[in-house]
Amino acid sequence: MLENGAETYRVEETMSRICLAYGIEKVDVFVIPTNIIITIKTYKNAISRTRRVTSRTINLDKIAKLNNLSREVAFNKVSIEDAEKKLSSIADEKNILLK
Repeated sequence: MLENGAETYRVEETMSRICLAYGIEKVDVFVIPTNIIITIKTYKNAISRTRRVTSRTINLDKIAKLNNLSREVAFNKVSIEDAEKKLSSIADEKNILLK
């Protein structure tokens, strides 16, 4: 989402929503335009990851599709495997350049 121009708060909310849908007890997400930091806490441990975002464009279609996918995950309990397939399909879509 961030690579396609989504607002940072929207990325944070979406990541949190997806984690909660898959039973993560506690999630902390911090997003700035070039970096994503997430910490997932379970009753046993905590895992943190950082990812740098190096490319950005504006693709509202991909943002909408990713948002719809996150809602499917949250409300319909889409399996992780199906969500990953849909995510890969969206990511692989070509960007349309306007002239």
